[in-house]
Amino acid sequence: MERVTVRERLIGYSQLAFSALFMWASFPDVGLWFLVFPSLALLVAATDNVTVGRGAWYGFLWGIGFFLPHISWLLVAVPGSVAPWIALSVAQAASLTLWGTFFAASRHCAWCRTWWGEAFIASLLWVGIEQLRSRVPFGGFSWGKVAYAQVDSPLLTLAPLGGETLVSFAVMFLAVILRYALSLKHKPSPILRWALAGGFTAALIAPMLISLPNTQQSGAVTVAAVQGNVDIPQEETYSVEGKVSANHLRETEKMIIDHPNVDLVIWGENALDRDPAASRITDEIVAQASEAVNVPLLAGFQEYVDDIRYNWMGIWYPETGLDQHKYGKQHPVPWGEYVPYRQLSEWLASEAAQISVDMVPVDNPGILNVRLNDGRDLPIAIGICFEAADEPIFSEGVVLGGEIIVIPTNNAQFVDSTESTQQLQMAQFRAAEFSRAAMQVSTNGVSALIRPDGSILTSTQRQVAGNLVDTLPLRTTITPAAVVAEPLARTAIAATLLLGSIFIGVGIVKKMRK
Repeated sequence: MERVTVRERLIGYSQLAFSALFMWASFPDVGLWFLVFPSLALLVAATDNVTVGRGAWYGFLWGIGFFLPHISWLLVAVPGSVAPWIALSVAQAASLTLWGTFFAASRHCAWCRTWWGEAFIASLLWVGIEQLRSRVPFGGFSWGKVAYAQVDSPLLTLAPLGGETLVSFAVMFLAVILRYALSLKHKPSPILRWALAGGFTAALIAPMLISLPNTQQSGAVTVAAVQGNVDIPQEETYSVEGKVSANHLRETEKMIIDHPNVDLVIWGENALDRDPAASRITDEIVAQASEAVNVPLLAGFQEYVDDIRYNWMGIWYPETGLDQHKYGKQHPVPWGEYVPYRQLSEWLASEAAQISVDMVPVDNPGILNVRLNDGRDLPIAIGICFEAADEPIFSEGVVLGGEIIVIPTNNAQFVDSTESTQQLQMAQFRAAEFSRAAMQVSTNGVSALIRPDGSILTSTQRQVAGNLVDTLPLRTTITPAAVVAEPLARTAIAATLLLGSIFIGVGIVKKMRK
């Protein structure tokens, strides 16, 4: 393997810088999805033909360069401290270190140095690392998957076939093709360059001929998403019992004046600022709202039991109140909703002590059945807030019969940052992936109603009160992704770890023989 000169290192660092910049710009709020291709092409070019150690270093640098700006909303969520922002960025960059290590090691195998071998290996390793960091540690962190940036891209048509894994694989595969077509580092023959350029173009144009379905299969439902808003600073607002709940009641009463004939009303996560069972004020507010709309009302609240808490989405019926069936959050956010290794965490960062009561996971499927006034039962595939990034939760809900997707969320802690729009991308992806209309319902924005093809029907702004009312199609088709997405993801992880180990082993053997 060639030694890297100073000039080549400078070129490599420049490529990494532009690559990270382009990747950041492919996500909200810039949202230029096509920049993901030159971004990954530059990353692959920079890590090609370098030592395993340098490949690891380049992967880490790229991860830092991308994740620091991508999740800068943590600076808003934890004002006055950079520790959580840096810690999470470093943790995500560490996963890219593994990608850089394995990719650099793959160059020991001759077939991995062909354009098709490089495209396959780079793509497989990429999706394997994406899925790995989405699961470990502590349930993982799924932000920044390149598939999410493609919700406005022709490649979204692949989502129903294989979910995040397939779309991310396709993105990286095309990025490597682009790299060769542009002769980034390698100089293929002119014929191959033009052929690859044509293939890249065709791969982006061909999906435009395919349209994802938006039609009804099981009727339709008229929904109202109510965003009551949370005044900033949110800590002060939530400290006043009933204030956030009253905001949602007020906006609901406005909505009913213009739209008296809805089937279902949905408030966001923690729209009820106290547990109605423990707060007379909150209980009266939600009862008043339920009576005003005279249809089922979904609303989020937290239940405190001794030294733990649960995050629920409950159903209120006009005549009977809170139903016994509700959905509880399955994957609380580490250091956001609970503190792992609390004593150590508080010693390392005093901010951890702000989470005084740990949220615990609820062992329930991602589905909630709602009985509509016309007698229909509406099965909803549901996940709360950050669970928008948990593909298995929604695939389970859809397979169990969910005909629409609902993602209630509370973005008040992130104010008007890009966290909510990044999360909205995930909701759009879920809609297209499972061929379901979807709703992101936030306390303070962004809320949106989404068609089954992933396009946004209507949405609110951030940090305002508002409501969205429209009729959404109900669909029952089980897409291939609903069945194969999780096995694909697990296979990608296993193959990445296996092949990466083999590549490193081959490199060690070759070095010993020299």
